[in-house]
Amino acid sequence: MEPPKGLDYGFTTLKFGKGQTLSFTPTIAGGAITQFSVDPALPAGIDLNTISAAIETTDPTVMVPDSSFHTVKAINASGEFSTRILLQVTDAPPIGLS
Repeated sequence: MEPPKGLDYGFTTLKFGKGQTLSFTPTIAGGAITQFSVDPALPAGIDLNTISAAIETTDPTVMVPDSSFHTVKAINASGEFSTRILLQVTDAPPIGLS
């Protein structure tokens, strides 16, 4: 089995507006992934989908404005690949992505 070689959300900063429903699904390169993880845990109202590695809102009503760095890891029997993202939750929906 080939190890994971890439995990790309298309942006280094993922922006969520409080109350907004969003999902960011990465492009994954390399071998089949058996597990995804994130460290530290994502803030309230946002989760990592452990099947697709999408970072998505689960309950936008409990989101609190904040910014934090997170490392998302793709793992299989041959190795792992990780990427670091900045997650921002704002009081209003974002105007643009960076």
